Amino acid sequence: MAVNLATKYAKQFAAAFAPTSYFKGKVSEAYKFDGVKKIVIQSPLTTPLTDYVRTGVDRYGTPTEMDTVVQEMELTQDKAFTKILDRGNYSDSMMAVSAGNWMSEQIKQIATPETEKYAIRQWLRDGGSVAVDAKPTKSTVVESFAKAVEKLDDAFAPGEDRYLYVTAEMYKNLSLSSEFLGLERLGEQALSKGIVGEFEGAKIVKVPTSYMPADCYGFLACKDSILLPRKISTFKTHTNPPGIDGWLMEGRLWFDAFVLGAKANGVCAIVLDSKKQATPTITQADSGITLASANAAKILYTLDGTDPRFNPKAEVYSAAISTANLAAGKHLVKAVAYGGTATPFTSDIAEKEITVA
Repeated sequence: MAVNLATKYAKQFAAAFAPTSYFKGKVSEAYKFDGVKKIVIQSPLTTPLTDYVRTGVDRYGTPTEMDTVVQEMELTQDKAFTKILDRGNYSDSMMAVSAGNWMSEQIKQIATPETEKYAIRQWLRDGGSVAVDAKPTKSTVVESFAKAVEKLDDAFAPGEDRYLYVTAEMYKNLSLSSEFLGLERLGEQALSKGIVGEFEGAKIVKVPTSYMPADCYGFLACKDSILLPRKISTFKTHTNPPGIDGWLMEGRLWFDAFVLGAKANGVCAIVLDSKKQATPTITQADSGITLASANAAKILYTLDGTDPRFNPKAEVYSAAISTANLAAGKHLVKAVAYGGTATPFTSDIAEKEITVA
């Protein structure tokens, strides 16, 4: 009797392990990009108190026009993918892998992770951070992450809707730490959303190490401080399109990620000190204002006290800043430095009040 050596495919396909979204329901939904690709947000600038004078006209001080900080948020990520499943190949595989199966795997394994990895990089670039001398261990991890909580508390960030995103390794260190007594299971409903405990009031979300940039061990974020808008999220399967006997799968993602400038202090990452760009120095001399941050790829600055990370009118520093065109009086200079490969994490904001005669 002849032996049949033909290859036989199982009727089931083996799907790879893949994550679901770690940020669904944990980011701000306050701003919609329906019908537009750019949103301009205005935040008012407050003014310091002055002494009330009981005589004269300007008893409350000299009135000036209210200033606002303008932040422009424009979607820049327009990504796509496509694949063909020929009907002959589909039949030869005993219909184990359908176009729908493949599309589901593409969304879980590629589209969602790549979108969220990009979002983390953007949030870490424009948020704050605290530096640690070495990678946190089970003995130091509580103190390291408590620094981020302290930073948000000092910035008056709201205590509710805080999420602490940590790698699996850092979560292990937390759970083994003798100091970490606040770990609390939140029940099946919470666990199904990726929340695995609490740390000083923040819900802990465990994410893959590959989601975090190297030398970043986690970050704490208020829900209202970060945005991940998806203007287009389209996944289509065409049956027997022209020129193809089978299926054509297509997908498009138009999205971006932002930190809301007015609430930027609600984002704080734990990063290695040697990988954080040095805070710029601001020096005033007769020749003008000089800024310096060793090996910075770029330094942005403003002269009106606004945050250079979010003001579209912030200038790129290239040479000493002339004060010739500045009005006489006091001006608040702010600067931020962005690093390169050696120091990928953004510096703290430097500020200095200068006086122009």
